[in-house]
Amino acid sequence: MIKPHSHLINLLLVNETLLMGNVIAAALEGEPDINIVGCVISIDEALDIVREKEVDVALVSTRLPDLGALKLTNAITELKPSTKVLALGLTEEKQSVLRYVEAGATGYVLKDDSLEDLIETVRAAQDGKVFVSPQIAAAIMERLSGLARLFSDVENNITN
Repeated sequence: MIKPHSHLINLLLVNETLLMGNVIAAALEGEPDINIVGCVISIDEALDIVREKEVDVALVSTRLPDLGALKLTNAITELKPSTKVLALGLTEEKQSVLRYVEAGATGYVLKDDSLEDLIETVRAAQDGKVFVSPQIAAAIMERLSGLARLFSDVENNITN
């Protein structure tokens, strides 16, 4: 059993299909510390809710059309930096996951993760922590290592 969060978490669900968003909302409604403030299917609807309501965490499906999830992640982090964005996707492809992290997402939840993993990730995001699968953590570490090598090479070229 996952320990409930001490503060009510206002959660916005953004999914490409309303049915899937409603299923996730129904699964989370029983959590005493999670309040669903909206369940929408478009970027515009999501941004309206972020502007009008207090949203602590936005769970955004990576399957939104036209790179919508990346655009929405960028828009939310610019509009309300205190709102944490979690990407919800099917892929474990490193480059795809990292694009969301680089756009400002706090974490990436795989659609085949358990409901308990999703709840733990939402609570961690609210606390300013990151809870990701080991595969995603490895991808992030690999990317950071690559950036560190690149930075070191640039620094060496400047000093020589």
